[in-house]
Amino acid sequence: MIQTQDAPEHGGALEAGKPIPLAQGSTRRTHGRKGYFVAETSPWIAIVDDDPAVLRALSRLLRSRVFRVKTYGSSRKFLAALPDDLPECLIVDFQMPEMNGLELQQHLIRNGITVPTVLISAHPDAAILPQAARDTCVARLRKPLHDEALFSAINKAIGRPGGGGG
Repeated sequence: MIQTQDAPEHGGALEAGKPIPLAQGSTRRTHGRKGYFVAETSPWIAIVDDDPAVLRALSRLLRSRVFRVKTYGSSRKFLAALPDDLPECLIVDFQMPEMNGLELQQHLIRNGITVPTVLISAHPDAAILPQAARDTCVARLRKPLHDEALFSAINKAIGRPGGGGG
């Protein structure tokens, strides 16, 4: 069973106006799960969603395509883990309690952190994005997700060929 990554809260990381400290350089670890071989050079993708079923399904799908994946059950857990590493792509649910996907993306931008982001939602209101968020949002996808659209958005985010529209 794939577990949601629980990271200890990073003191003050969410306080307004305070930057999020990041480790120097990107640490690349090999993350392998039973049945999957994931090379260190595989891009790593962070998935942030408050629905454990969505985290499990997306994690399995992406690992089957040889991506390294870390899952987070909330925006706060993702932010707490940032000092360790930055993902090449962030897949984030638009509607979550406490801090939704758009608020997470705006928080990252305010702190000078740019991560190509795929915003997912079951709701049509996710189509409205402020200009600053449009710069890092490579795609807005509606749930249920279609594999072709998801992988096209991921390819666009990580700079692989086949990264069509969004």
